[in-house]
Amino acid sequence: MAHSLPDPTGPLIGEKAPLSSLASLYPPSSPFLPMLSSISLSYPSFRAVRGDGSCAYRALLYGLCLGAVGSPPERERVAEVVRGSLKVLEGLGYDATAVEIFYDELLGLFGEVLVGKGEADVHAALTGDSAEYYTWYMRLLTSAHLKSNAGRFEPYLTGHADVASFCAAEVEPAGKECEQVQVIALAEALGVRVSVVYLDGHDEGGKFTEHVFGPEGAAIGISMLYRPGHYDLLFKD
Repeated sequence: MAHSLPDPTGPLIGEKAPLSSLASLYPPSSPFLPMLSSISLSYPSFRAVRGDGSCAYRALLYGLCLGAVGSPPERERVAEVVRGSLKVLEGLGYDATAVEIFYDELLGLFGEVLVGKGEADVHAALTGDSAEYYTWYMRLLTSAHLKSNAGRFEPYLTGHADVASFCAAEVEPAGKECEQVQVIALAEALGVRVSVVYLDGHDEGGKFTEHVFGPEGAAIGISMLYRPGHYDLLFKD
């Protein structure tokens, strides 16, 4: 089924735009168009994310930062999650000296960079020089949660002997695309609610499919659009 994905060399995070603008990517007969129209009624705008394999991590982090700058207690809560993650990674066998630079960058994002800031500052931070450091540590947070809960996640992994081999092959390498299991793990690790809306051409009676992951009652909610092989960030306003 034909679909179009963003340029892997485009902006890390695009400017907010009408979701309906994606219609220009599809021919008039495309089954994606009716579903796109339906989604646009609930989520009228979006930010396109670079299609380089790290889109889910980048989109989720962007939504997390937007929620954190609007709530100082949540910003500090997330900083505490990151602060405690290095010891968890060490306990799982990671070399602290190899990952510390990435840890320091992400901790600094929530501990200093975003203090008293707004959406424009989030955009500047997540499209700046440290953006890829943040993204890669998000992969490590995902791996740590998967490995710490291996018994629960292992039955859902296909083609891999165990969680460790899955993380080594599918989570930690830069550019590896994110599957549903990684989204679930990262939402749980960060204590946020993540809604994934599917633009996949499968129209369920005129309704789009939306799956929600993460703890119920979480203060930060993030919505992402999934097109086959890619995630963007959605907005209701």
